[in-house]
Amino acid sequence: MERSALLPHGTAANVAAMRARAPHHPALQSYSAIASLLTGRSEASVEDWVRALSAELNFPTLRTWGVTEADLRALLRKNRTPAVCKPIHRCLRRRS
Repeated sequence: MERSALLPHGTAANVAAMRARAPHHPALQSYSAIASLLTGRSEASVEDWVRALSAELNFPTLRTWGVTEADLRALLRKNRTPAVCKPIHRCLRRRS
């Protein structure tokens, strides 16, 4: 079941973009350290931690607020910016 509206997906997209653009950025080390501390697992990623946090806090899904896949597809048609569209497309593919 999809737990959080956007937080885990947005975090994953942002971290992936940072890894692609600046693989040695100090923030990536910070994210890893924080994820390890907060999960108690040395191999945990920030994405793991945010996904677990979202589930634990029972963040509402977009569906809870009445947002449908058709709404997201309409957003993609209106916004042609690749930085916006690619992460949304990935989220939709994961949900299918």
